[in-house]
Amino acid sequence: MGTVFTLKGVNFNNAALPNISPFVAKSSLLLGYSFQNRNFTDEVSSQVARTFTSPLKGTATTSNTIPKATSDNLGVDINEACIDAFINAYTLKADGTTPITFMVVANRNGEALSSGQTASPYLAPLINWGNSFDASAGLMLQFSSTGKFGIRYNNTDEGNVKVNDNGTQPAIYFVTYDGTSAWTVQNLTAGVSATGTSAAADMKAVSTANPVQVGTKRTSDATYLLPANVYQVAAWGKVLSATEISTQAARTRKELSSLSL
Repeated sequence: MGTVFTLKGVNFNNAALPNISPFVAKSSLLLGYSFQNRNFTDEVSSQVARTFTSPLKGTATTSNTIPKATSDNLGVDINEACIDAFINAYTLKADGTTPITFMVVANRNGEALSSGQTASPYLAPLINWGNSFDASAGLMLQFSSTGKFGIRYNNTDEGNVKVNDNGTQPAIYFVTYDGTSAWTVQNLTAGVSATGTSAAADMKAVSTANPVQVGTKRTSDATYLLPANVYQVAAWGKVLSATEISTQAARTRKELSSLSL
């Protein structure tokens, strides 16, 4: 019998493109998930995220089958579903000490709710970092049914900084915060961006009630149940340079080569 070597972090999902990690600047990575073939293992902690079914007007419960894979097996279908992710301890401040970059690869998929209930969902939480669904805590990267992609950090609507984006095609999105006041939202696939500024008072403490979530377990109404396909999510504890963002986008495009990113 031969010797078997296990290489931690190596991804051979696309046999033509083996790589050590799907993410750049790994020393600064706070969390990193590439959901191909329903892989829920965090690149940083190596912990497996917990997954939930969260039906409208029902109770969120753990599930080994929800969220289901997208039809191409490159991502997951967040439809009345939630992923409880892991993240290194990190609290955003406004004193320059906590810059951050978020990346999400996603699209709205146009599905009706999987439970068959009739509703008009408004927002799709793609990365919910301790936001309590109001303006009192945390932040959220999200799609809206009105054709926006953005970041909300002191807002209950479409977001504080956002771009016009119907989200119907998969795209690579980056959100950066310089740790003081400057925010940038980019859709690298469409080549559009927006900037905004925040005040120190906007940086609310992250709610400890929830870990970082993709999707939501808030099922009392359909507001946050807009279905979406999510392929990758990541966060870094710094503002990635233009070169790093370009390199990350190229790495993502190779890993998800059948998507038009």
